[in-house]
Amino acid sequence: MSVKTAQLYKSGKRKPTRQALHLFALYRDGLVLGPEWRGFRVKGTRLIDDAGLSLSVSQLVGYVLLLQWAADLARRDPETTQRY
Repeated sequence: MSVKTAQLYKSGKRKPTRQALHLFALYRDGLVLGPEWRGFRVKGTRLIDDAGLSLSVSQLVGYVLLLQWAADLARRDPETTQRY
């Protein structure tokens, strides 16, 4: 979409197409990956990187929990804390 088209939409001089409205709703609802996710895509229920690594939601949540657990262990052991 061009800047001119966006201006026409905002001014009410042109009505957005059904497809444009759908795209606006996806952005509004936070369902579009931003530029920091370049190289990633969503296929079904999985997030896939440009190397083909496929992750499920439960795997991503598991990684976060695992990192929290490892950080907690490292905090309890001064030697581990010093190493990492």
